[in-house]
Amino acid sequence: MRRTTLLRHDLPNGHTHADWLVQTSDRPEAPVLAFRLRTRVDRPGLVLFSAERLPDHRAFYLDHAGPVSGGRGTVTPIARGVLLDFEDRGGRIKLRVDFGGGERRYRGVSASGGMWIFEHES
Repeated sequence: MRRTTLLRHDLPNGHTHADWLVQTSDRPEAPVLAFRLRTRVDRPGLVLFSAERLPDHRAFYLDHAGPVSGGRGTVTPIARGVLLDFEDRGGRIKLRVDFGGGERRYRGVSASGGMWIFEHES
């Protein structure tokens, strides 16, 4: 079962953001997709949001709570779920996830500078 996790990332400088991790492979050692967000993707009513694509993360962070290596702050899980379906078409992705409150479908498109625009599909 592939998973997805939303982490609250508290940085040493006092800033906070969310990291959205998406496990796209069934191999437990495979890296996971990572996005930096300003909003929570697990809440109802979210229609459109942007995200910064981060370097792939280790699957370890799907379950981790606590300090991040290299003195980069701490993370706290705020939502965990399952990835029901994932499709990658090079610069366009589709995801079906369930954080426990029912299925959500997102369509993401790569924009400039590592940014992505996501839209909730009905």
